[in-house]
Amino acid sequence: MKLDKEPCGLRILTEIVINRSGINYDDYLLGRTCRRCKRLMLEGNITKIPEDSNFRIVVKTPDGMPNILKGSELLTVSCKCGATYNIIFYGPVQYNSAGIVAYTIIQMNGAEVELSDALDDMRKHKDAPADVDRWIVETLADEFNDAVRIVNEKGVSLVEEDWTESKYSTGWIEEE
Repeated sequence: MKLDKEPCGLRILTEIVINRSGINYDDYLLGRTCRRCKRLMLEGNITKIPEDSNFRIVVKTPDGMPNILKGSELLTVSCKCGATYNIIFYGPVQYNSAGIVAYTIIQMNGAEVELSDALDDMRKHKDAPADVDRWIVETLADEFNDAVRIVNEKGVSLVEEDWTESKYSTGWIEEE
C-alpha cells in the first residue's frame, strides 16, 4: 500500500499473530526477524511504552467485538546486514482460549537519504524550514501517524471473522 505524500524513506508493516492455544511469547520473535536477510535480531534498545500512550491497534474478534491491543514496548535494532528498524510490540491479549500478539515494524532504511534530498530541494528553492530538527521529527511523525491510521482502519477488518489464519499482515505501507 502506498501513502500519497512526499516520501521520507519509511516502510511500515503491522502483523497480528493469533495462537489458538493461548498466549505464546515466542510469537514476538516473528517481529524481531529482519525483513531483508531473515536473521533473528536479539540485541537492541528497548523502551517501555506508557500505559496511557496512543500506541494501539484494533482487532476484530470472531464475535464481531473490537479488541484493543495497547503498545507495550518499542525496540530499536540494527541487523548485521545493515537494515535498521523500530518495532512496536502490542499486547498480548487473551481472547477466550486464543492469545493475540501484534507488532508494527518501521524500517528506517532510506529515511536519511529521502529527508536529506527533500531538504536539499527545499534549500534550492529557498523554502527550507527554519528549524530543521523539528521538520524532520514532524515529517517522520506525520508519516507514522498516517500509517497507523491505515493500520487501524484495516486492523478492524484485517482479521477474518472465523480466524482461519494464524497470522495477518497489512503488507508494507510506504510512500509512492
